[in-house]
Amino acid sequence: MSLKLMPRVAFGCWELPAGQVEDVVYEAIKAGYRHIDSAEIYGNEVEVGKAFARAFAEKLVTRADLFICSKLWATDWSQVRAACEKSIAALQCEYLDLYLIHTPIGFDTSAPKDANGKTARAKIPVYRVWADMESLVDAKLCRHIGVSNFSCLQIADIQTYAKHPIACNQLEIHPSYPNRALADWCLSQGVAVVCYCPLGAGKTRDIELPALKAAGAGAEKGAGAAASPALAALRWALDKNYHVITKSTNPERMKANLLADCDSWSLSPEHTAAIDAVAGTSMDMAFKICNHAEEFGLPLYH
Repeated sequence: MSLKLMPRVAFGCWELPAGQVEDVVYEAIKAGYRHIDSAEIYGNEVEVGKAFARAFAEKLVTRADLFICSKLWATDWSQVRAACEKSIAALQCEYLDLYLIHTPIGFDTSAPKDANGKTARAKIPVYRVWADMESLVDAKLCRHIGVSNFSCLQIADIQTYAKHPIACNQLEIHPSYPNRALADWCLSQGVAVVCYCPLGAGKTRDIELPALKAAGAGAEKGAGAAASPALAALRWALDKNYHVITKSTNPERMKANLLADCDSWSLSPEHTAAIDAVAGTSMDMAFKICNHAEEFGLPLYH
């Protein structure tokens, strides 16, 4: 599927309940999801692949109907092709529509850990990894390549030598952590922005914010019973020309989330302004859900 046709609302496979992955992803496809977001590090690509195989066998969809994304984990920088082929085999999908470098640094698990017990960084520059990613496109193993969690400087560096364009940057974005400057810059460069954790979580559970509750209630006229703070949060991101990754194990909620990208309703200018006011330009790391700085031993997001 062309990147221009990448569905704006994706179904994410991160932290799906063990033992339920195949059924949940199958139900998501049944509900209408055509963009499925996966990654080797999620540890469930075999089960996701079983869901695809089941959907294909039942003629629910064809391979061409789906937009499938996977990601190169930080420990696989020295074996890009092998990692990609492993994901394709696990997912039973012939090729990937999108393959991302999951983190802006790689790790070498074969090297001794440092004095702080952190895994050693791989002595592999990003330009070599990007060249290996480009070879996957040339070999027709994937249609598009991109990055995740990369800064504007890291993307700008790749742009100086890239032969194949950076298709997207997958970022954590939600009203409590808007990442606006980076996201808007990516769009200005023709790099699509895909938001993970668009509803926040834990202490940054954005759907509890008054602005989103009011926006959700205001959406009832167009979205009906599906109207909710969650739907408002998704639409807020979509209205900024971002894509969003959703997740649910409930088939009805799966369907409801798809209504975020529906012409039958919209956020009012007042509700949009209220959510924007919550978001502001804050980049307070206290509101970031996926913060790997401690795990990696590096201030990745500064």
